[in-house]
Amino acid sequence: MNENRKIVEAEYFHRQMQNVIAEYDAFGFNFSAFLSAARSAMQYALEEAMKKAGGQKWYDAHMSSRPILRFFKNLRDVNIHVQPLTLSKSVNVRVAATLVMTGNLVITKYDSQGNTIEHIEPAFQQQTIPSERQPPEVENRYMLKEWAGPEDVLMLTVSYLNEAKFMITEGISKGYISG
Repeated sequence: MNENRKIVEAEYFHRQMQNVIAEYDAFGFNFSAFLSAARSAMQYALEEAMKKAGGQKWYDAHMSSRPILRFFKNLRDVNIHVQPLTLSKSVNVRVAATLVMTGNLVITKYDSQGNTIEHIEPAFQQQTIPSERQPPEVENRYMLKEWAGPEDVLMLTVSYLNEAKFMITEGISKGYISG
């Protein structure tokens, strides 16, 4: 019954993570709140499903068959009961620039026997001019050392939300949870 409300709460914290992506501490605080809210949705689902015949079995089968659900359950448990999570942050900065090369064209003349008659060497000069029209593009990414895949935290949280929503929808359709 409270599962969807907790999913909405987790989505709120996910948006907050996006809004403060440049701020390490604020991102981490919102990620912690996201973990708690999303896990609460799954715990509400379990509590409700346990009261129905076959509900516990359905819940356990679903959790064991979805690696991302197990991963986030364990991540939340560590974050709450062991120690706060440490995120790895990377910042990529892209600056648009124009590369200007000037110089001579290489020209080689050959006679009929293939001997070089004349050879002009290039005298190129290279200059990079920063673009004044486009500001630098900054990309902040947070990674979890516990996750072996290439996905960053924002991508993982979207996948987790989708899996949780699917599970709740399925639980409702099977009558294990009321929604």
